[in-house]
Amino acid sequence: MSMSRGLLLRWRRSNTLIILAAVIIGVGAISTYLYYTRSPSVGDLVERQVARLEDLVHQDPENPDLRVQLAVYYSEAKQYPKAIDQIREALRINDSHQGALIALGDIYMEWKRYPEAINSYSRVVELNKDSPLRYASMQLEAVYYWLGVAYLETGEPEMAATQFQEALKIVPTDADANYQLGVAYVRLGRTEEA
Repeated sequence: MSMSRGLLLRWRRSNTLIILAAVIIGVGAISTYLYYTRSPSVGDLVERQVARLEDLVHQDPENPDLRVQLAVYYSEAKQYPKAIDQIREALRINDSHQGALIALGDIYMEWKRYPEAINSYSRVVELNKDSPLRYASMQLEAVYYWLGVAYLETGEPEMAATQFQEALKIVPTDADANYQLGVAYVRLGRTEEA
């Protein structure tokens, strides 16, 4: 009698564990299915944000900040001409809008139109030449870095080196800027400095 009772208890425990495991696996499978079929993709989120910003720009067409935000989302969606149109409108409203100039430079870099990127980034540098916070701005550090990359891409390593040096005045530990400065020095034949 005790032998059969022990087998019965083990049988119940093992079946309970099997049923519990099946329920856990089933719930996991259903959750995964619902997540992937009902969650919006990144593209959907960008489209929603674009639609929202287009509506806001329509309501307030003279707001350069909204136009820059919309341009950034157009750029994310690889709609570069639309992005550039929004930036140009923002610059029409405020010709020294640094966010617009930086975004325009970023778009041109993405599009591999380096001379245009240089023009845009150089304007940001010019706007900040007398700023007492010039060497404390992380945003300006990024501008110098990308300006240096653009000069490397156009075959101007001397100008590139100057920009990377400026970036390193702001963030001396920027590994990318240090590396790119070395690349510029190599192209200039200054291998010891590299």
